Amino acid sequence: STDADALVDSGEVEEFISKIKFTKHRECDTWTVESECVACLVEKYQEKAIDALRRRELKKSEPADVMVLAGIFAPFNATPLMVQVFGALRLKEIKRSFAVDLDPDMPEFHDSVVIRAIRLRMNDQVDQALDALCAVTDRKLRNLLEQFLINLPKVEDPPSAEDTLVNNFVSPILRAFLQRTEDNIVAHFPNTESSTQKKQGVPPDRPDFKLCIGKREIAFGEITGHQQKADKSKNGYDLWRLARFGKSVLDEGASMVPLVQIIYEQGTIYRLVVRIRGIMVLAKVGVFTVPMHMNAIGAFQASMPVLEWLR
Repeated sequence: STDADALVDSGEVEEFISKIKFTKHRECDTWTVESECVACLVEKYQEKAIDALRRRELKKSEPADVMVLAGIFAPFNATPLMVQVFGALRLKEIKRSFAVDLDPDMPEFHDSVVIRAIRLRMNDQVDQALDALCAVTDRKLRNLLEQFLINLPKVEDPPSAEDTLVNNFVSPILRAFLQRTEDNIVAHFPNTESSTQKKQGVPPDRPDFKLCIGKREIAFGEITGHQQKADKSKNGYDLWRLARFGKSVLDEGASMVPLVQIIYEQGTIYRLVVRIRGIMVLAKVGVFTVPMHMNAIGAFQASMPVLEWLR
């Protein structure tokens, strides 16, 4: 078994090729960068990716090369094959065109408030630390910070189980920034790997995290624990899975899908959008910190504008 076998089912190859032929663009002036038609370059990239697939050379660690077969262009996750087709400078321009303006000003979350609260908590003055957070006017953020001050260790102690990472560190953050029960927007953390699946070695068929309005899925996330954070194959495959979940929502008519990949203490937020007929773009919004100990709350604060984009 190869990476190619895991990335694409044998029956999907011809389906991908058929869809690529069916969705070929008609006009070359719709999307150009440096006088080159980006759609033409994507189609050239797809042809090379098909050749690599047939030679069984696709890698889990380079998921963009398989995403493009499904019509998903991921310029922020460049591979040697992608650079060969587009060139580094053109890719840089494409990424710049999809950059998101993030608001760095968080008036309800001042540096001095957080620094003082952390200092008090490090000195075991828990009640005073919590009192200091009264200056944070956003209730959800204040509750999240209170959880951090109460639950985070002074020194990093990586959780051995992914469930612990999700429940104690990741879930509170994503719920604070995404869940709005008053609008029926609810965050779910389905147990994607049941004990039966783990024993049988069957990959999970649902994401680690999803956001729903009622029963309609509108955002997805994958989470990796400390033990696998350096596993590029596992994390590349997770991103491919995320892209496919997002594509299914866009195929139903949505204009944009947020996707979140958390690899232990760092999260990356993407948005999947339809750019032109037959081509979706996976664009990076930014990265944020999942604090694993008390002093990492400051790094979390610095990455707040990225998380605020989700709201």
